[in-house]
Amino acid sequence: MNFIRAICSILSWLVGVYSTIIVIRVIVSWVLTFSRRNGWRSGYGGYGYNQNEVQEPSFAETLDRILGTIADPYLNMFDNVTSLKRGNVDFTPLLALVLLNLVRSVLNVVAQAGSITLWLVFAIIVEGLWTLVSFVMVVMLILMIVRLVVAKGNSYQSMSTLNFIDSILEVPVSKIYKMFFRKKGQMDDQKLVIYSLIIYFILFVVLKAVERGLVNLLLSL
Repeated sequence: MNFIRAICSILSWLVGVYSTIIVIRVIVSWVLTFSRRNGWRSGYGGYGYNQNEVQEPSFAETLDRILGTIADPYLNMFDNVTSLKRGNVDFTPLLALVLLNLVRSVLNVVAQAGSITLWLVFAIIVEGLWTLVSFVMVVMLILMIVRLVVAKGNSYQSMSTLNFIDSILEVPVSKIYKMFFRKKGQMDDQKLVIYSLIIYFILFVVLKAVERGLVNLLLSL
């Protein structure tokens, strides 16, 4: 029994590390894509590249290439999920992360319980539901961060991307405005997004703590 717990714990840790690599890979890739469209240089001291200059790969480009060799074999399995691709934005890595986190959640629960019981099944269900909720929240938080970055660009492409992101964030951001800032009147969009990012991150942490507590309670029964 202890052997099974140990194996599940190790596998859960490995899945967590791999998920982190994928998150970093996606963020670096998005930053590079945005910077290239805006003509930012990529040599020492920049993110993207200047098409008029031949430079050595930047740290971000080197990191992106290294992480790509590790993460892309798994991410490429989701290339055919075209319903998660909207224009220049590809959400398939988020689906890949959801599946990894679901596997990790099951491994964590089994590692804690050591055997299959009715309460363990309930705990796995709670973990699965949290995986879906956290997926939505992580997507929202990432989009808010991307929105803050994209808003600094002045190109047509950046404005188009900004409008697309705003169409997705309109509902969650407007809820924050109505709940906390309506009495203050008109607010700067960037500030509202920053406040929303902070509030939803705090909510994410609180919900994660509640989910952990509930799972631990179920496993103790």
